[in-house]
Amino acid sequence: MDTIWEHHKTIGDLLADAQRLQLELAHEIKKHPSRSGHISSNIETFEREQKQLTENIKELNVKLDRLSADTKTHQRKIDTLRNERYALQMSLKRKELEISVEREYVAAMRRMTVYTRTRSDYERTLLRLTSEQKQVLDRISLNTDFLIKGRAGTGKTLVLLKAIEKALGKGEQKALEIQELHPSVSLLTYTKALAKYDRYLAGILPSDIDADVISTVHAFLRKRINEADSCYHPENNDSTCIEICSPYATSSMSAQDILGEIKTFIWAHAVTRKEYLDEMIERKGMEKPLQAAARNTVWQAKEALEKYISETGCAPFQHFPIRLMQLLDDEKSKALIRRFDHICIDEAQDLTAATLQALKRLATRSVILAGDADQSIYQMGFSFQRAGLDIKGRSYILKTNFRNTVQIHHLAERFKGSSICESQEYSAAFKEGPLPELHQAPNSAALIELMTDRVSFFTKQLEYDLENICVLTPSKNDFPVIIQALTDKNIKSGSIRDDNFAFDESTSGIVRLSTLHSAKGLDFPVVLLYLPNEAKGVDGYNEETNAGICRNLVYVAMTRAMDHLQVFTLDNPDSRVIADLVECFSLT
Repeated sequence: MDTIWEHHKTIGDLLADAQRLQLELAHEIKKHPSRSGHISSNIETFEREQKQLTENIKELNVKLDRLSADTKTHQRKIDTLRNERYALQMSLKRKELEISVEREYVAAMRRMTVYTRTRSDYERTLLRLTSEQKQVLDRISLNTDFLIKGRAGTGKTLVLLKAIEKALGKGEQKALEIQELHPSVSLLTYTKALAKYDRYLAGILPSDIDADVISTVHAFLRKRINEADSCYHPENNDSTCIEICSPYATSSMSAQDILGEIKTFIWAHAVTRKEYLDEMIERKGMEKPLQAAARNTVWQAKEALEKYISETGCAPFQHFPIRLMQLLDDEKSKALIRRFDHICIDEAQDLTAATLQALKRLATRSVILAGDADQSIYQMGFSFQRAGLDIKGRSYILKTNFRNTVQIHHLAERFKGSSICESQEYSAAFKEGPLPELHQAPNSAALIELMTDRVSFFTKQLEYDLENICVLTPSKNDFPVIIQALTDKNIKSGSIRDDNFAFDESTSGIVRLSTLHSAKGLDFPVVLLYLPNEAKGVDGYNEETNAGICRNLVYVAMTRAMDHLQVFTLDNPDSRVIADLVECFSLT
């Protein structure tokens, strides 16, 4: 803030100046593409060149002084040296101007980046409960189901954690009507990365919620199943399941297609035989239309697959909720399965209807969900009604985006094709910041070079801690080459997907790497979105559905950024979704 005061300008004026500099630099980069992404190295190179030019001028001055003693003899050489000196002086002035432009850009970026450079800065921003969030917390009664809705960055996870605090008697008890002395609570997420992140957030809350309360949905379901069926375990390879489906394959439907139908539709929605065969239930978003004969074939394959599961206890994770509900239907098995007073679910829109049904049956008092259908990256046709949850009149929308800056928020909403900024249901972000930046290159090698140089810029020029920077990629297969490129610049990095990774101090000093999918629910001060191609679609979904999921996925990735969003794409992206994102930058 001292820097801002010295300029004797309003914050609005400073922001306008800073954004003007960003746009000027972007214009320069378009004229000189080689400069893109190399701010840090440019400054260092310019300073070295400036120093060398100064030394050369000094040497020429010495020679001129010596030659001046005999001007008649050496006049021609003196003129030559003077011309050389003039050329060097002009070059030095140009170099000083280039350094001045680069430094002014860095200074402008620093003026807009005053909150989250260090871990402690970052953690402080995460723990502030807004008045709007407090109102939602006060409305939650743990005797009924409740839905917390909100777009990216509205703080749904923090409200869930605060609700758990109160349910466990570790916070204020207002409006939660706690009856038990020691109520049982579980917070569930879809991805391992989000479970780790929620444990990290819980650990820095004053109440210090036990990490054991938080787990992934699939780990939770398997644990409950094993309480009544110890033989049940996951099948991590589709090859056996495909082999079982192979006898039912036809010229129009492969064994892979049949397995996809079973996993992503029949099991996902807990579809009954009557619904599937007699009522011909609509298969929203699925790739191929299926008539009665084809459905009958699929159902036969499903029964063969479930026979194998029953005999071996080996099943794909999509079958977990089906098996749990089978056990809950049996009174003897049901008595062996632990129930919970309250089950909280983060990013609920990514769970299947069958999973939510099973979790509802395990909760004795309430299911509290946080979600946003516009961020769905796994499930289409998301429906609480199908899941057996009655939240009518018991939901609340968080309207304020306090994670993203106004600039990031507007770009993300423009890409999403939403008129959200003008709607009454949601309000815009309020925190000003630098404009998101687009970097393009002709190939992935050049793109990675731009990206790693940008990491250097944020650490050396803007002084961000490495752990506050995250690189997001479509696939984990991108990790090795990125890690190597960062290592070549003496920058440590690591994947948040690694089993031994945690978001606490144990992994400080390294840049985070994540796939787009694993970044769901997380946030980082600086996000570098590496998009040489789009993420792989979901087997069994049609092209339109997969395009919608891909767009949601990129939207989710963009909205992980708190202060700075840097996007990296090829010059002519093949993906329509990525091309749309590039076009959005031209409208900024």
